Amino acid sequence: MERKPGQIRLRYWAALCAVMVTAAALGGCGRHAAANAGSVPAPGTMPASGPAVTVITPTTSPSTQPTAFVSTAKGVQLEYPAGWKPVPSSDYILLLVPVNGSSSGERSISLDVPDLPLHIPGMIPINSVVNGYLDDLKKQHAGLRSEPPTSYSVPAAKGRRVTSTWTENGRTFVEQAQIMVHGDRVYILRANDDSAGFPETFHVYSQIADSLRWTK
Repeated sequence: MERKPGQIRLRYWAALCAVMVTAAALGGCGRHAAANAGSVPAPGTMPASGPAVTVITPTTSPSTQPTAFVSTAKGVQLEYPAGWKPVPSSDYILLLVPVNGSSSGERSISLDVPDLPLHIPGMIPINSVVNGYLDDLKKQHAGLRSEPPTSYSVPAAKGRRVTSTWTENGRTFVEQAQIMVHGDRVYILRANDDSAGFPETFHVYSQIADSLRWTK
């Protein structure tokens, strides 16, 4: 299954631009630059061409210890468990796939921190972000079915969870997105898999979501 997250992003950020009055006056939406992902813990700086990212390598039992990912530029950190690895992505600041699996994105967990259009600080309507995200997912996948978004508590943030399913080539796929507005940024943590593998992927995704912390 070929996923096109970059195309989705351009459309739903266009929808977000429409509700931001200052954006209409000052400019259009921006697509975030690719961020390098890595294993992480004590601050270190990536080359000037990418955002600052800290990295740590577990010192004991690397096969069982989680790996920390920290983006100092985006103000977020999390941990992902053994059995998953980061792969290069121009669409996400972190894209994880199973160590022994395919890098196609069918089974993946990703963190997206898109660049936003110019706007009044603090004026990021999360419901508009969710609605635009769902509208574009429907355009990407015919017959998409989505459960009503649910609110959930995130420290120092507004949060929504959205679960969607669709059928492609006789297989059912599932995506859960955890959409958060913290400070003046939007963060989207996603899990993708087919229906058979999703419970396992969701378990890992939940661990990663629980480990997420703000650094700013």
